[in-house]
Amino acid sequence: MADVVEYNGEKYERSGSTWINARTRVKPPLTVISALEQRYGSIFTPSKSGASVKISGASPKPYPGRDFTGLKEHDFSSDVTGTTWRRATTLKGLLAHRLSTTTNRNFETYSGRGARVYIGQPPRFDKGNLGQFNLPRAKFRFSLDESAAYYSFYIERPNHEMDDQWEWPIFLDALRRSEMTDYLEKVMAEHNLSMVVERSTGGATPVHSRVEVSLGDPLTRTVGGISLPIAWADLADELENAVATDWYDVFFGGQMAKADAIAAGAEIAVPVIEVYVALLPLYHACAKRL
Repeated sequence: MADVVEYNGEKYERSGSTWINARTRVKPPLTVISALEQRYGSIFTPSKSGASVKISGASPKPYPGRDFTGLKEHDFSSDVTGTTWRRATTLKGLLAHRLSTTTNRNFETYSGRGARVYIGQPPRFDKGNLGQFNLPRAKFRFSLDESAAYYSFYIERPNHEMDDQWEWPIFLDALRRSEMTDYLEKVMAEHNLSMVVERSTGGATPVHSRVEVSLGDPLTRTVGGISLPIAWADLADELENAVATDWYDVFFGGQMAKADAIAAGAEIAVPVIEVYVALLPLYHACAKRL
């Protein structure tokens, strides 16, 4: 028996007691797992420990995300109590694993507060986030709320003076370069992406506002339901001159409705990684020049 079997045009590998797609490195839907068990399960036998292994050799080494089968209804909440997708053995680990194997670079993850995880490449990223190390640096983000899954490039600007660790000024410079913005518009069209700017004011009663920048002819900025054209350079200037005492979060990415995200099962990692890979030029453009 070969290490890889084929079913309906896709190749699959046995991993412990389950199967993984040899191309995407994620678990297939349960219907496919059931079919693989019926067709090939007799070639595998339980080991002394109870795990299934191939008769002809040892089972494959465990990989990050190996236990992820898909998002569940209860995952879509700001309350992460009882959820498992932020573990290294589930979606959190799977995203870093897939991004690493796709790019041949090492990416790691960190679980933030609430239903979100961050992904980045050391040494610009620390999986322990010691001393808030990741805060001033660009990274990738995956999050859930009650209605959708969100995946994006992510960068922040603080409500205080920035030291030389903050990559925000480099990000603004990237938005002023035509070769970068031409590429970003191409990516926005191919993956249906948009850029969202969230502003949080200080004070006893914080106020949150949202601006969405969408691809069009020309590029448009939507505030409070009103859309107006804007150039990338003008957007960069506005962000550079933003209120110094307000906090800004910029998300450049896409989203998937809850029903679609649940239906995708473990395969949700595929479109998410495609977006991360497409946005790598922006991520790398924000790196500090040493």
